[in-house]
Amino acid sequence: METLLQCLKELQVSDYRLVETICHSKELFFITKKLDLSRAKQVRKWTVTVYEDHDLDGKMYRGSATMQFYPTMTKTEMEAGLQQLKEMARLGRQDPYRLPSGSTVSQTPPSEVELMPDVLKMMLELPEENGISINSFEIFSQHYTRRIINSRGVDVTFYYTDHEVELVLNARNDKEEVEIYEDYRFGKPSEVVLSRAMTRAMRQAADRLQARPCTAMPEGTSIVLSGKDVVTLFSFYLNQLSAARIYQKYSHQQIGQPITEQMAVEPWQLEGLKQLENSNQNFAFDDDGRPVKDVLLVKDGIVEHFFGSHQHLSYLGIQDGTSVYNFKVSGGKLSREELEAMRYLEIVDISSFSVDPLTGDFAGEIRLAYYHDGNGQTIAYTGGSFSGNLKQMGHLMRLSQDLTKYNCAVVPEFVVLPDVNLAV
Repeated sequence: METLLQCLKELQVSDYRLVETICHSKELFFITKKLDLSRAKQVRKWTVTVYEDHDLDGKMYRGSATMQFYPTMTKTEMEAGLQQLKEMARLGRQDPYRLPSGSTVSQTPPSEVELMPDVLKMMLELPEENGISINSFEIFSQHYTRRIINSRGVDVTFYYTDHEVELVLNARNDKEEVEIYEDYRFGKPSEVVLSRAMTRAMRQAADRLQARPCTAMPEGTSIVLSGKDVVTLFSFYLNQLSAARIYQKYSHQQIGQPITEQMAVEPWQLEGLKQLENSNQNFAFDDDGRPVKDVLLVKDGIVEHFFGSHQHLSYLGIQDGTSVYNFKVSGGKLSREELEAMRYLEIVDISSFSVDPLTGDFAGEIRLAYYHDGNGQTIAYTGGSFSGNLKQMGHLMRLSQDLTKYNCAVVPEFVVLPDVNLAV
């Protein structure tokens, strides 16, 4: 890093940002419950952004260019890369803005952490019964050190962890076999939460074998989503409040106006959180080196604040903003007991579920769903697809009273969506 800083000074780069990332990782790969491969590595890299201001036809512009550098590079190679960045940055046509200023801040380094021994023990002890078996699983443990330096005095260092467990289950009977893929992300492992998720995955694998082909649902049947799919839904609204999207006219949200196209039947609250227990995105500082802060984005269904990078917040005239990595959505009015009295299709396993960030269109293929008739009878279905548009129906969503956590988000346990298109 010192060589890079020296090159920046010698080349008289007036404005820059340098991000050093060091990743210590350990990985285990299992076939069934037998260790197939293990490895550990340490990767260090530097990401340098160079900024150049220039005049074009009497108007000032700021350009920027970014490149990655590695410890294996010589000083000559670094100088050549930085010179290329300067030339590329002069071609930029962005509105002028100033980098954030700051001082030196450094967190206390954490102690070395083992590769989740309790999680590994739990995985090896997972019961395999009733035709359910482990095909394979992988455990990743990554510990990051990040340092951000810019030309205006920012010099901050912070640490975070990112863990991941990938699991492939096989469920089979005399007639067929199905495969279930699960992916869990977290900052600090919680064996209780992970064990509960594994148990649910194995139960759903067994239900897939018994599931009927999806058929037309009775008129008035609502769709119910839960877990990470609820996170996907509300991530659409979170992204609508990004300063970059506002500035680029991809989002037309306004302070003081409803977050949904019409005022929500059950207005909700959306908060950006600096810290969230067991999240893998508990960053003390953002990519600009600014402290991450709590922020109330939506209150009672009304937009209160935007969030984003220093550059785009500056364009909107917001000087004391923050980036958002963790978020929390308030609960609604619907209890589990009230839900059980309704007629609904609870979709619990979806292939390629997504929400278009511009239009609000969403769609997914149903791998497993449970139809509840409102009288206590439940039927498992598979196949078919569903679609809809959040901009058209988002204000009609009904939210559960209870909340659930999924990595970097706290959201309602379930969301009821009326008038969703179901194709079978």
